[in-house]
Amino acid sequence: MKKIILLALFAVSFATKAQTISLLGNGEEITEGQVFTFTALTDRDRVNLSVTNLSDETINLKLKANSVSYPTDYNIQFCFGEECFFNISTGSTVPSDADGLTLAPGESNPDGDHFLSNNPGNGTEPVTYSLSVIQVDENGTELAILRTFSYVYSPTANINDFSALQNMGITVKNTVVKNQLELNSTLNATLQIINLNGQAVKNVAVKTGSQSVDLSSLSSAVYFARFTTDKNKTAQIKIVKN
Repeated sequence: MKKIILLALFAVSFATKAQTISLLGNGEEITEGQVFTFTALTDRDRVNLSVTNLSDETINLKLKANSVSYPTDYNIQFCFGEECFFNISTGSTVPSDADGLTLAPGESNPDGDHFLSNNPGNGTEPVTYSLSVIQVDENGTELAILRTFSYVYSPTANINDFSALQNMGITVKNTVVKNQLELNSTLNATLQIINLNGQAVKNVAVKTGSQSVDLSSLSSAVYFARFTTDKNKTAQIKIVKN
């Protein structure tokens, strides 16, 4: 009986937390753990944030940087509660007021809150930010993590990557993929889709001619598309799955 009561309390607590806010990113609800991937450094490559208090009580919110892959970040727009920081590190929160952004029941944040990075990193590896909307008390003490998402800048493939594939006889038509990776091949080969941990998450037989490879089942992230011919020649290209 004690275990059942504890489980019931946990379920109620989880449901309450899940319903505290609605958080939109560029007009669509942000799911827990969602990844926003961008391949350019422009003012359009941002996540516009709109948060609404769904609870019956007034709440205080902040935007928090959980982790930053390049701690010496610059050209950041870390904006929440009508305040922006332009240089952040792990643990940074905005706004700076202890009680953060106060929202009454049904109230939403002001227009203009967003996150954007113009940091190119080293030019080859992804630049990643893990961010959360957190609930705080009037003293700024963190009470709950309400939603976590990531912002990733990933440089697309360079000319040498394309040249190596074309010399092999394979042309990749799109490196930013929503559902289908489009390619054309003059020979039979094997395609492996590899995540950033080095794990092969998909294997496909490539045939001569045009071909569409279905990647709709993969999570939004950066991957490597590695091609290997029957003669064991290998080349790879970086792709972004949105």
